[in-house]
Amino acid sequence: MKLKVLHFSDRNSPDFKKFYDECDVLFTTGDLSYFDFKGLEDKENKKLAFGVYGNHDDGMYMKDMGITNVHNKIIDFQGTKIGGFQGCIKYKESNLMFEEKEAKEFADNFPYVDILLLHAGPKDILDDKSDAIHKGSEHIKRYVLEKKPKYVFVGHQYSNDFMEIENTKIYRTYGAKIIEIKI
Repeated sequence: MKLKVLHFSDRNSPDFKKFYDECDVLFTTGDLSYFDFKGLEDKENKKLAFGVYGNHDDGMYMKDMGITNVHNKIIDFQGTKIGGFQGCIKYKESNLMFEEKEAKEFADNFPYVDILLLHAGPKDILDDKSDAIHKGSEHIKRYVLEKKPKYVFVGHQYSNDFMEIENTKIYRTYGAKIIEIKI
């Protein structure tokens, strides 16, 4: 079955509402706020939405917007397993940043998912190597290479990119974008 995903991450988008009306499901990968979801606050029939927080989030808007937080959780969506890991590698004190030892625990213990939502991605996969703060995690990379989810959605950097590694499709979105996948 084909699914139109609205991937929303890291910055407000003037196309968000239009894309939301077109999509089947919303995936958000962080660094947003309540105000970035303009038009959804009073919407009665919201679409299914799943997400993780980024390192610049307040850690509070998802519940208010009807978005299921999948950080360290697995949700079954039409027979498809969706899970996630929030934040980025710690560069200052924050509850939405992690040490590599926390990423290692995730990689060692988190079961397979078909769709993985991340704020910061796997190390050296779509990373900006010139920017130490926006690098990915070595252990998240190991999880992706070992477990081989079908799809990985990430944010944290200021670009739209795509890469496929061993049948895992990895999408990075800066703003809002419709991505069609098969589940």
